[in-house]
Amino acid sequence: MMLGWRGIANECLSRFAWTQENGTIEVNDDGLRIANPWGSSFVSWTSGVVVQSLSTCFVLEVEGDDLTIVPKRYLNSTELLILQNRAAGAELSQHE
Repeated sequence: MMLGWRGIANECLSRFAWTQENGTIEVNDDGLRIANPWGSSFVSWTSGVVVQSLSTCFVLEVEGDDLTIVPKRYLNSTELLILQNRAAGAELSQHE
C-alpha cells in the first residue's frame, strides 16, 4: 500500500514539475502567452477562447474544455483589466 502512494507522488512530481519552474504570463489584446524554461505557448483570442473570472484566478477554456488557469496575483493591472473585460464579454454572450 505504501509503495503505491510513493508511486503516485513520484508520478505527480514528474508530470507537474514544470509548474515549479519560474515562468511568465503575458496578456495583451491579441492573446495570452505563457512561457517557462520548458517552452512557451500562445493562445489567440480569435481561437474561440472563453474567459471565466473566479475569485482568485481566470479560467480559459475552448469549447468547454479547460485550457489553462491563470492566477490573478501574477497579473498587472492592465492584464487584469483585459481578462476581466473578456470574462464580462463571455458572460454577456451567454445571456443573449
